[in-house]
Amino acid sequence: METKKILEADYLDLIFDQRNKAYGSYELRKHYGRRTLKALGITMAILAGGITAPFVLSELHAKTPVELKPDERIIPAITLKDIEPPKPPAPPPPPPSPEKPPAPPPVAPSLKNLPPVIVPPERVKPEDVPPTADELKDKLSAAADNPGTPGGIAAALSTDKPEVNGGGEPSPAEHKEGLGRKGNNGDFVFVEQMPEFPGGQKALMDFLRKNLRYPKTAIEQEIEGNVHVSFVVNAQGVIENIKLLRGIGGGCNEEAVRVVSAMPKWKPGKQNGQFVRVSYIMPIAFRLAR
Repeated sequence: METKKILEADYLDLIFDQRNKAYGSYELRKHYGRRTLKALGITMAILAGGITAPFVLSELHAKTPVELKPDERIIPAITLKDIEPPKPPAPPPPPPSPEKPPAPPPVAPSLKNLPPVIVPPERVKPEDVPPTADELKDKLSAAADNPGTPGGIAAALSTDKPEVNGGGEPSPAEHKEGLGRKGNNGDFVFVEQMPEFPGGQKALMDFLRKNLRYPKTAIEQEIEGNVHVSFVVNAQGVIENIKLLRGIGGGCNEEAVRVVSAMPKWKPGKQNGQFVRVSYIMPIAFRLAR
């Protein structure tokens, strides 16, 4: 190679001087840089295309009108209106006020009319004389006078006992059997000094009149009659051994027992100077005014 060409030649020309340059090795080395740039450009183009392709496709797809097939159906748009919230439940009604207890039935007028007892004339008291038929007109017979209410419903109270009459004197049968007689249960039925309600017979009648109520069921069913209740006044005057001997139903039996149970202490009876137990039977008459 000439000296001038040596200065202008590159290293490939020097290597392949006087050699076959048509051989592929020279060609590869000679154009290596150009092929590298071409490969790099192609690589960058592919990379850029891969990055931008999704955006381009999305834009094209968005702008492309969609053709509906004949068998496809379009669902109409649904517009939700304002939904009213459920109304709160109404407050529960107030509980009914308790019914007032029925007022006691009015008491019909009554006159004192106790069973007759045979006693000496000098011992007859004016208040124990039985009333006449005219005086008993439109009135009930009872153990004590009561003005009452005309046309009312009366619970006629009777305290006449087989052992003691209405005036507090022994009945004729007891005169024959004498004092200090005992019943089958060992309690006295008549003693020298009989038990006494506090305040006497009148106080007993007042107590029964104030506390005894004619049952509503008996009034509605027109039940009337005598309820016989037995009890014992013990040596301390306490009422005990209360028993229903005969009843009429309609609540009258329970009412009679309730009133007897509510009686206060009595003055106990005495026999031979000692306080003893005395048995009593009290008939309480329930009568409807007619």
